[in-house]
Amino acid sequence: MVNEFEKKHEVVVYHVIHQLANIGDLYSLLYVKRDNSEWELDREDLEEGQALAYVINKKMPDCSEFGRIGVKSSIGGVIRIW
Repeated sequence: MVNEFEKKHEVVVYHVIHQLANIGDLYSLLYVKRDNSEWELDREDLEEGQALAYVINKKMPDCSEFGRIGVKSSIGGVIRIW
């Protein structure tokens, strides 16, 4: 899933958050563009608790989408908060 997404969109996925939701399994792929020209902005967003993500809905793939999600550190990892 990650390799396919990276190749198709020319990005690098640096973290995946799995959630069980009432609409099924969700996989939030946190990513940056391969071109590092925007990495500083991405770092600033992370400091503000936001990340670029592609959220894959395994049950309803047509509902998968790009966007920003809220994240925070938790027990040595990262969780999605919105």
